[in-house]
Amino acid sequence: MAERLWQTNIKQSRLINLGVERYASHYAETTIYGAENVEAIKELLIQKTPVQLYPNHLSHADGPVLAIEFKKMSPEVAKKLRFVMGSVIRGNLLTYILMHAYNGLVIPSQRRKPDSSEGWQVRELQIETADRAAEETLKAGNVLVNFAEASRSRERKMVKVDNKIARYFYFVPNTHLVPVGIWGTESVLPPEKTLALHGEVFLNIGQPISVRELEERIGKSSSKDENDQRLVDALMREVAKLIPEEYQGYYELPRS
Repeated sequence: MAERLWQTNIKQSRLINLGVERYASHYAETTIYGAENVEAIKELLIQKTPVQLYPNHLSHADGPVLAIEFKKMSPEVAKKLRFVMGSVIRGNLLTYILMHAYNGLVIPSQRRKPDSSEGWQVRELQIETADRAAEETLKAGNVLVNFAEASRSRERKMVKVDNKIARYFYFVPNTHLVPVGIWGTESVLPPEKTLALHGEVFLNIGQPISVRELEERIGKSSSKDENDQRLVDALMREVAKLIPEEYQGYYELPRS
């Protein structure tokens, strides 16, 4: 029988947590932009409005940096962050240790494409259970953090996001999406490295956008697939606005 992937609780160790935070703070000198938008997120949560964060993805350091910096800006919001991660994190020592920055709870999903029909069946079941966990965490008032590009960009540029990501927008009504830009992490913890290097990291938090606002912005499409792709692309262009031009890649913005 195919394995179901439920929310994963990482057994917490105060010593490991402190070590991860000090490790990240030592190697990553982080500059924050858009800190005022964390207050907007907090206000939405007080109003019981569902919130999801959508960062770009350059490095295994992205998640820990985001979690640690949110803890500094707003411990209340940081406690509610729930990360959707690829299932491979469970078998990687580095990502397992770094997950201690995530409050000990992640939602593993299956993002790799298998090479057999049986593999596809397993993948679909794992996605189904991960989606159910994501829906439950939103209904509980937590904040979903989703790296929509699915994996770290080796080209250090944004890549096209699959339109299936749009399903997350509709797990609960009145969802608000927060674009987040991260850069510099690719130098602190490059995809091909297992040891960190010193470097500057930048975190830019955008303003929350309701799914309804995105829908109004893109208008009607001829098919659901096209509509979903336009929704996803509209969100990722908001992410692209928050990062330097050289990182925008597929979502490069028109030059003024």
